[in-house]
Amino acid sequence: MWGSKKTAISSLVIIIATMVMLGIFVLITVNIENIIKNAEEVQGIQVFLYDINGDDALVEEKVNSIQEKILDIYSVESVKYISKEEGLRNVIESVDEQYKSLYEGFENDNPIPASFVVKLENLEQSQNVQNQLEKIEGVKSVISSDVATEAIVSIGSTINIVGIVILVILLVISVFIIANTIKITMIARNKEITIMKYVGATDGFIRLPFIIEGMVIGLFGSIIATIIVGLAYNGIYNSYAENIKTTGSIIDNALVQFSAVSQELMIIYIVLGVGIGVVGSTISIKKHLNV
Repeated sequence: MWGSKKTAISSLVIIIATMVMLGIFVLITVNIENIIKNAEEVQGIQVFLYDINGDDALVEEKVNSIQEKILDIYSVESVKYISKEEGLRNVIESVDEQYKSLYEGFENDNPIPASFVVKLENLEQSQNVQNQLEKIEGVKSVISSDVATEAIVSIGSTINIVGIVILVILLVISVFIIANTIKITMIARNKEITIMKYVGATDGFIRLPFIIEGMVIGLFGSIIATIIVGLAYNGIYNSYAENIKTTGSIIDNALVQFSAVSQELMIIYIVLGVGIGVVGSTISIKKHLNV
């Protein structure tokens, strides 16, 4: 007991469009989370120290004391000490070969201060951690890429909120579409349903084909949407992979491969597709089965 082909195809197209939009949202969310994860791996707050005078034992004691205070701060994941000598080497290695000669002689009069590189467990705590770092005795200055950090966290939070709203809207639209399709089908077959009721057919017997129709529309829509989203995303990913250069920043490996999320996305599609098919069919049948 099926509706007209035209109605079923129209409903299938709308379901596919809805699922594609949902897939786009899921992939954007996954990639934003991946960028945030990359940011957490490469981010670091630079904590510069005042020069510590004294013998090696005294210097080591003061450095360890400062390091312990840093580790006691909430959300600090790790601390790496960079001596004045190592800091100078890092600066020299970072400049072009033609400028390295400008740093000759600095070994005996090193202007680079010792420092700590502090990594966080949660980027949202960046500003709070910096405020506490500045209060530690012996700390000269604190440097962090706050703008990038706050932007990443803000984008991630916004995407999650907007995504939930979009998901709810899409689910409501999908259920309405399925319900409307089943409604049209039932109206078209109203006489047959009436006859079946008169000869003793139960509501469950009449209801089952319509529920299966809703499930099939949702299932086919899910499969086709997965193929469309997968092909489109792979095209974008391949183009990105060919053109991006390794920079050591958070944009390296920013996009995840579709194969890494395809299984989860397919499960989401099938569950939602079949689910909204059943719910939409049930709602429509309940309203129009009384004949």
